[in-house]
Amino acid sequence: MITSSEPVSEALLPIYNQLLTLRKCLVEVKRSGGVSSPRELYPYSMKLNSVDNMRQDGKFIVNGDIPEGQGSVTALLSECFEMAYELRNDAEANESDSSDEDGGNGEANESDQGGQVSSSSHSPTTESNGVK
Repeated sequence: MITSSEPVSEALLPIYNQLLTLRKCLVEVKRSGGVSSPRELYPYSMKLNSVDNMRQDGKFIVNGDIPEGQGSVTALLSECFEMAYELRNDAEANESDSSDEDGGNGEANESDQGGQVSSSSHSPTTESNGVK
């Protein structure tokens, strides 16, 4: 868990709290064994992209101001993207393993392409954002 120690302004608290809840959900999904299909991550992907799209030039702007806590919110957003990315990769690997056992026809993989977690320009790597 990586979060900045900077205080989050009242203006950013709704976004920050949404991300805290999302992270809690993703941790629970991971703890319970992950997902069986990337499609199951669709609601999380939609929420992450929705929050990410609130940024303008990389900053969360509220009523024309750039509130304090940008680093904390951005770090939490990156952490959520990273967890969703890992869960998607695990699900894809499990699907690939199961299709290999079923004769390797690859049909399951092709039909599930629409359910992948999209991270827009945020293909998370542990090196670039320090999240593990």
